[in-house]
Amino acid sequence: MIIQFEMYFRLITTIASVVTASMVVWIFYRSRRQHQFDFLEKSFDVLQRLNEKALSSSANLEAVVKSGNITDKTKAGEARILYFHYMRINRTYRAYEYWRGGYISKEVRDRISDPYWGSYRYLLEKPLGKSDKSKLERMLERGYPKDFAEWFIPHVESSKELPVIND
Repeated sequence: MIIQFEMYFRLITTIASVVTASMVVWIFYRSRRQHQFDFLEKSFDVLQRLNEKALSSSANLEAVVKSGNITDKTKAGEARILYFHYMRINRTYRAYEYWRGGYISKEVRDRISDPYWGSYRYLLEKPLGKSDKSKLERMLERGYPKDFAEWFIPHVESSKELPVIND
């Protein structure tokens, strides 16, 4: 009887140890994942604050464009439009990164991204009536990873131009 009790006791303590160890590992990975999410969220917030600061004055707009390349000729009016695009792109980028990291589903990513595709068509310059994605590519090179650009550009190219609000 005592031997059976010891055997059951060992079995119970072994199971409890395995469950405890499994919980510790689960908590570790869950905590690590939460830290990654928090880091991404803080990074995106800083990115938006920088864009908001750029948009606060014409001088800031010209400075932020030139800070990327001192020879850039973009004027404040054009930079203002571009930085509003950057703010929208950042929202799409955030959804893309959260989807890529497994934090949101493809459906949620698309729900966030889809309304914006047509607004980026302006960035597809059209000299001589031909679509040219060079402006969009240059913008994306100034702050986004290549995999995002490769995902982003085809969506813009296949989108429809947004309707005019007032004509």
